[in-house]
Amino acid sequence: SKRISALEEICKTKLLIKKGRNVYLSDEAEKLIMKTSPLLIKIKDALSQSSEPKKRIQKIKLGVSESILSSWGPKKILPHFKNKNIEYELHCHRSPTVLDKVMSGEYDLGVCAGKLKKDTSLIFDLMTKEEMVLVSTKNTLKEILSIEENSSTWREIKHEVKLKTNNSLESFFSIAQLAKSGISKGLIPIGVSKELSFNKSDIKSLTPKLKRSIWLVYRKNQLNNQEFKILTNNLKKIKL
Repeated sequence: SKRISALEEICKTKLLIKKGRNVYLSDEAEKLIMKTSPLLIKIKDALSQSSEPKKRIQKIKLGVSESILSSWGPKKILPHFKNKNIEYELHCHRSPTVLDKVMSGEYDLGVCAGKLKKDTSLIFDLMTKEEMVLVSTKNTLKEILSIEENSSTWREIKHEVKLKTNNSLESFFSIAQLAKSGISKGLIPIGVSKELSFNKSDIKSLTPKLKRSIWLVYRKNQLNNQEFKILTNNLKKIKL
């Protein structure tokens, strides 16, 4: 509280707003964060670099989209770290959160899905494409559930979806479980359908096929490390 008070004195404005038991950032605080975040990233990058290029990566903080890490991610992504004997710290969030944490410098590498907000300080490498499929154990059902409309996956595919969907849930796995229980149909990534062991007869590909993009996201200075560069090049070769 003393540090916040000192910062408010420097900025000559209120940074925190109290409402009952809760505390919120003021508009001025949000603007200050937007202005200072890029500078903090540059400071972190400068401190992490030595005069000689590092031969080994000490540890990579890796953030992965929840639907990826819960399906094909562990089998397809993590062996690339183990094969190179690279130590990693694993985190799981929704794609926008992973992207924000890479952007802030908290994570070194992110694996995200869908349409992402691009930032000039980051590199976005297309890793692969994952098919979206319709799943149902009852073909007579009419209601189709898919991910909520603010998700990065829905933002990418919404103009290509020809089906009438109800975008009301925040989890592909919840949608898949409802479909498997015969409550509704679900539009989900094929990796999720395989992880939950849907019968082939219950999985339907759309015509034309509907796919979401899977991205590798990292800061530009990471490519100064040859080992990191080799790692990302190998990850880009992943096929689903």
